[in-house]
Amino acid sequence: MSVRFLLGTSNFSLSRHHLLAAPKIFTFRPGISTLAMSSRPNFRGGRRGGPNSGGGRRGGGARGGGGGGRGGGRGGGEQRWWDPVWRAERLRQQAAEMEVLDENEWWGKMEQMKNRAEQEMVIKRNFSRNDQQTLSDMAYQLGLHFHAYNKGKALVVSKVPLPDYRADLDERHGSTQKEIKMSTETADRVGSLLRSSESQGEVSVNVASGSGQGSKQTSASVNTSKPVSQLEPDTVKEKEKLSRQLKERQEKMKVSNSLQAMQLFREKLPAFKMKSEFLRAVSENQVLVVSGETGCGKTTQLPQFILEDEISRLHGADCNIICTQPRRISAVSVAARISSERGENLGETVGYQIRLESKRSAQTRLLFCTTGVLLRQLVQDPLLTGVSHLLVDEIHERGMNEDFLLIILRDLLPRRPDLRLILMSATINADLFSKYFGNSPTIHIPGLTFPVAELFLEDILEKTRYIVKSEFDNLEGGNSRRRRRQQDSKKDPLTELFEAILHSLSF
Repeated sequence: MSVRFLLGTSNFSLSRHHLLAAPKIFTFRPGISTLAMSSRPNFRGGRRGGPNSGGGRRGGGARGGGGGGRGGGRGGGEQRWWDPVWRAERLRQQAAEMEVLDENEWWGKMEQMKNRAEQEMVIKRNFSRNDQQTLSDMAYQLGLHFHAYNKGKALVVSKVPLPDYRADLDERHGSTQKEIKMSTETADRVGSLLRSSESQGEVSVNVASGSGQGSKQTSASVNTSKPVSQLEPDTVKEKEKLSRQLKERQEKMKVSNSLQAMQLFREKLPAFKMKSEFLRAVSENQVLVVSGETGCGKTTQLPQFILEDEISRLHGADCNIICTQPRRISAVSVAARISSERGENLGETVGYQIRLESKRSAQTRLLFCTTGVLLRQLVQDPLLTGVSHLLVDEIHERGMNEDFLLIILRDLLPRRPDLRLILMSATINADLFSKYFGNSPTIHIPGLTFPVAELFLEDILEKTRYIVKSEFDNLEGGNSRRRRRQQDSKKDPLTELFEAILHSLSF
């Protein structure tokens, strides 16, 4: 065993023999002196440097080290938290920088803030943690809320609960910059827009305050706010023409021979027996909850009932049905199924839209989408302008998007009395959703058990005419393949003779 000592820039080592030979010269103590630690370089800091270095990554020698990086001190000094002497001195300096809390003063300020109309009070003082806890206790006694932000540099006392993070109080990563700085080009564009909007406002004020000819202009401006049906008769005629085309196409597809078998299958579903009752409930109520067991056809038939009824009453141009699904594969597969049942291609009157994929056209009147797509549309159009019917399927699968969508829709319904909302769910918790939407009516559709055919392995082998080989045949086959490989591996006699000559020449 040897011990290596580092002194300045030179080092030397002593072996165990030297240590035993001179026991009186070298004495070892278990502790380390503070003097030795104070001259020790800051090896735990992220960067080390010499006394004059600017905090380079590995600059400086073994002696002394000023440091930057994580362990760098303020003002270019060295931080040595591992040194108890330095740490005690640093803690004394920080304690001297702390301000003294006057409890009576801040108690009075909190009471004044509570009695006034102010919602919160921001305190930017350098108080210690104990003083911060005292302020928190005082706020609690007054029935207020307290939170410390930005490492205790910003203390907030509020009448309402406070969040864990406030960007306006974060000096480093937040949005404390209150002044918006724009380039000259951007400022000129904003100014021109403001001047143009101001001139338009003056024109409207002059028209409204005028008399004689001004009153005629006012009546003309009022006419511009009327419905489109009174302004553009060509648009109304186009809608009527489109509605007739949709109705003619639907009636033509119903009598076609290709859809007769599909129509017979649809009539066997339990949902078909509830068609008239379902349509009547949709027309009479703004919200309807439909509960149905698996296989009843609520997902594929109920949207079709609404679409067929609207088209048959020549309202196809104004019909816009959206049906949400919790998963993308469900939206795509259900849209494809309904398109095949209607005898048309996917993307015509029935389409789908999911993330990064869409199949729809200008003729699409029934759109299947995911809940996230509908939430994105609500962000762009909070009133869902143009949507006549909204079906939310599988609402019993509680999720964050689904619950949030129901909250938004309940707030939307008073502003859209013409919107019809149909909630489709399994039999579980159907009454819960009905109560949430003001005890809306509920329709229950019984389920249907489809026939299941049992096939065993022997039946599959018989239908596929597969011949099972015996174990002896497999063994024979293996031996024959092995013999074939051995025969293929045998060399030609001429090749063997040539290799023998080469071997003899090599020796």
